[in-house]
Amino acid sequence: FCFYHLDYGGRGTEIVDADLTPEDRRQAVKRVCDMTRKYHDRGEEIETLLVGNYADAAYLVEYAREHMSDAQAKRVYEYLRVNGGDPTGERVADVDYQGNVHLTQCWQGYSLGNVRDRSFGDIWEDESNPLLRALRNREDHLSG
Repeated sequence: FCFYHLDYGGRGTEIVDADLTPEDRRQAVKRVCDMTRKYHDRGEEIETLLVGNYADAAYLVEYAREHMSDAQAKRVYEYLRVNGGDPTGERVADVDYQGNVHLTQCWQGYSLGNVRDRSFGDIWEDESNPLLRALRNREDHLSG
């Protein structure tokens, strides 16, 4: 099962009013978690993927602590830590139908280059691109 949060990129800005409130969004994620647990409790295999809101990771740890156990919350945390956060610029890319290389499918407005002009490897490994370099060294650019 895959649950996508609304992404406001591109034409999505025209439907911001259709999005859920933060409270309703959290309730929807809780329901997905509850449903996943029910399937597993019945012995049914289900894999659930939450996409588009990395705050869900912190919520999953707290959900596991509240509804399962501290040990399970620790396992969830460790899995998320090893898996990493947003893969933009590191573990995922999008090549569109014209050959343009984007950071992800959600970054259609920014192209790193085109595979018709340069190989994907040359484009993806090009450290002269300031955005790509910043994303790969994101800790140097975070504050708060």
